[in-house]
Amino acid sequence: EKRARGVMIDRTIDVNETGMIGSRWSGMTTTLGVLEAKRTSTQPDFAAVIVSLLKQCGAKPGDRVAINLSGSFPALGLSALSAAQVLELRPVLIASLGASMWGANDPAYPWLDMEDRLLAAGLLRRVSVAASLGGADDVGKDMDPDTRAALRARLVASGRPMIEEADLKRNVDARLA
Repeated sequence: EKRARGVMIDRTIDVNETGMIGSRWSGMTTTLGVLEAKRTSTQPDFAAVIVSLLKQCGAKPGDRVAINLSGSFPALGLSALSAAQVLELRPVLIASLGASMWGANDPAYPWLDMEDRLLAAGLLRRVSVAASLGGADDVGKDMDPDTRAALRARLVASGRPMIEEADLKRNVDARLA
């Protein structure tokens, strides 16, 4: 999908061409990130680890599970969603769109677009029930203002409820509610 949108996958960065590693910096980059950690997060074994952990917790088909996804690690979010789907759980996903370096930080293809594409392809059955801009105080304070405004507009257009309270504590409380 990235290639179809004209978003290049740099093999020197995303050595396995997963499409789940973003750029060093963009207008929606929120913090520093470690490239090696992002590469590690793309290992498909993480989905199996999450399946194992959910089983250890006693998760059964039909159980509801909360997933708080950061755009900083889109591959881990996909692993968590895949694990929930395999176990026939009902994930309640809330995403933050901002991303640290090397995450889903390309304004041309943020996490919500990834979700929508996976849903359209029949690879996911559920997508986020709400989202925030993420970043500083969970309202994108550390993003480029124009990029932040564009992300906010995309989020509104997606129809997903937006979590955008005045401070981090209230944003966390909104997620928990």
